[in-house]
Amino acid sequence: MSGGGPTGGVGIWRVLAIFVVLAVFGLVRWPLESAATQSFKERHLLPPDVGLELRERLGQNSFAAVLGGARSLVASIQNLLAFAAWEERDWGRVESHYRVITELQPRVPSYWEMFAWHMAYNAAGYYRYDWRGPGDEADGAALEALRKDLWRRYLDRGREAFEGGVRNNPEDWRLAMLAGQLWSDVGKEPDHRRAAEYFQRAAAADVVPGYVHRFLAYELALLPDRQDEALDMLTRLFEEDTRNHTPSLLGNLLNLQFQAGVPEVRRVPMDAFGPDLETRYHELRLFALSRFVRGTRPSDGLNKLLAQMEEALGVPEGERVSKPEE
Repeated sequence: MSGGGPTGGVGIWRVLAIFVVLAVFGLVRWPLESAATQSFKERHLLPPDVGLELRERLGQNSFAAVLGGARSLVASIQNLLAFAAWEERDWGRVESHYRVITELQPRVPSYWEMFAWHMAYNAAGYYRYDWRGPGDEADGAALEALRKDLWRRYLDRGREAFEGGVRNNPEDWRLAMLAGQLWSDVGKEPDHRRAAEYFQRAAAADVVPGYVHRFLAYELALLPDRQDEALDMLTRLFEEDTRNHTPSLLGNLLNLQFQAGVPEVRRVPMDAFGPDLETRYHELRLFALSRFVRGTRPSDGLNKLLAQMEEALGVPEGERVSKPEE
């Protein structure tokens, strides 16, 4: 008995010492592991944390499934629910489901694409063209203002969805391209500088279709401070591959060449637009009209060329694109 006391005391101190060592080790290790975990999340090697506010939106069973690692399954179920809401044109529910889906699966580009498409095209288009208002007694002017407000609201949500998709999937060129197309759409209050930013991001990928580079060049051609860059890019694309000799590229290139004072011998040859005068005029006329739609005008040199073609073809005064005011 007399030897038990000291031995027991030593044992207790040993246990306490072990606990102290483990505690200190844990305190040292915790910030290191937290930093590593955060780094993995920022590099998209681990999924982001799930906010507790999802519990109310998902319900207890689905939330438990998410915590149990079934994110993909719950997102698939939410996608089916979003499809049902789309069939009923319940755009609020569609948006709610896709917000959950993209929070659960931020690294699945197709979910972001569908989210943006439903908001910017389906929902916005519905309120702009199909929605008949909350009641038959609605004032015409007030209803039109409300329709336009809802159209713009869902258009903005679609743009935000693309922005979130690009941010969470920086390697996916297609999402960036689709965002650029939305910002460049003349029917959706375009911002050509923002469009160029997204197209440039898409074009920076290792392997992308040639049309992505052409889209970028077209948007740069609409920005006064980047038209020299557009001219260089269009010239390179024209010389690289005959598949780039599309009417839009040819028209933009010739327009910028006139604007930059490029000598005729170095400009796009007229036979690139077609074998005869009528075909060439048709292509350049369409390009000129596309510039008017975008709120700009062809260069003076191109406008003079159009006037010469119209004179040679006998185009009536009121139909001449070289005189759009008429």
